[in-house]
Amino acid sequence: MGLSCAPFFRWGNPGGRKPGGQESKKGGLAVLRKQRICLSRMAAIFLAAALCLLPSACTLTPTGHAGSARDKLLDYYEQLGEDGLTSQTQALVLLAAGESVSQETVQRLIPVSDQALPVDTLCGAVYLAEASRLDSRSYRGKNLVSLLSGHQMADGSFGFLEQTVRAAMTLENVGASYDREGVIRLLISAQRPDGGFCAEEGGEADLALTGLTLSLLTCFEDDYRAQTMLERAVEYLAALAQALPEPPPDCGALSAVICGLADAGQDLSSERWSAFPQALLDCQTEDDTFAAQPGQAFDQDATALALAALEAMHSGKSWWNSVIVRSGVVSLSVQAGEEVICEVSRFVLQEQETALSLLGRFCAANGLEVQYQMGAVLSIGQHEASAAQGWQLFVNGELSPEDRILAPGDEVVWKFS
Repeated sequence: MGLSCAPFFRWGNPGGRKPGGQESKKGGLAVLRKQRICLSRMAAIFLAAALCLLPSACTLTPTGHAGSARDKLLDYYEQLGEDGLTSQTQALVLLAAGESVSQETVQRLIPVSDQALPVDTLCGAVYLAEASRLDSRSYRGKNLVSLLSGHQMADGSFGFLEQTVRAAMTLENVGASYDREGVIRLLISAQRPDGGFCAEEGGEADLALTGLTLSLLTCFEDDYRAQTMLERAVEYLAALAQALPEPPPDCGALSAVICGLADAGQDLSSERWSAFPQALLDCQTEDDTFAAQPGQAFDQDATALALAALEAMHSGKSWWNSVIVRSGVVSLSVQAGEEVICEVSRFVLQEQETALSLLGRFCAANGLEVQYQMGAVLSIGQHEASAAQGWQLFVNGELSPEDRILAPGDEVVWKFS
């Protein structure tokens, strides 16, 4: 990335000729003298300004270096090719960056087994399917979303706290039902007095877990407890950024923090947060990939997570909270009078999907029985259409036909009245 310190000036010819085309030598010399004086003054002003600005203008900030590092990593993955993609994270980060990943590669990275799949694998599988416009609720005969939500235990957890955070964020992003209250209670108990989050009660703050949890908390916009936890976590990270510990956090932890701060709406180009991007860039190797720690050799996972952080700085959102949105989502609500039967703020839209088709998938995902005939909805749950009442569809506030093709960002409401 280069810096140009020479502005472009365009000069005219004021007063060099009189009307009618006759030259005025006296006027021309006067103008020339004025131009020379003007040039001298401007040169002095420009030189003074350049001397004042040069130290800051010619020094790239961590954010400036981050943009270059992101481009180099995208070039690296382009040269690697899809055959070289071996993890779900690699594919998801590339999709979040706007790169294309073929469905053949996606299907290769989504395992299908009759045996129970672990939480982390299911999270990645759901994200990959939805980001590629595949239906994770009916993928090769498997409802991946249902399998994931089925891992939640009576105490609200999905296993370890990091698994719980990943699972909850996945389910939030696909608009699935789960015990959100149980997860929030677990997070409240896991936050330390200093604002960081720890995996075990009374333990040290875990930087990666804190960053990841920050991303999840941004999904709970309507819960004041989540917003309080979010603010405390941001203040904890702000204090940490003033003096990073030695040895510095590894690339994975830094990636989680940067992604979490981006989701929380923090300006990562500001001096307040510069320590985290700089520490991440310190993990860059001579061949522009990344290592887990500064001075170490190339690490495949660290490289993918570094790209995740660099993309979050570029776009302002983590891949956790952006990759499915890129594929197209709508908000959907089912209402009977003043009662909200079920609703989600983000439900993934399939290509060229109608409102009726979306309703069927939504009800199936949330345990609601729906019946329709000849394109008309007969019943949803216990509310059956009759001569006096029936189901109506509103898209973006307008009464719409059931076969309307939906677009990303649409607000879909089914009303029984």
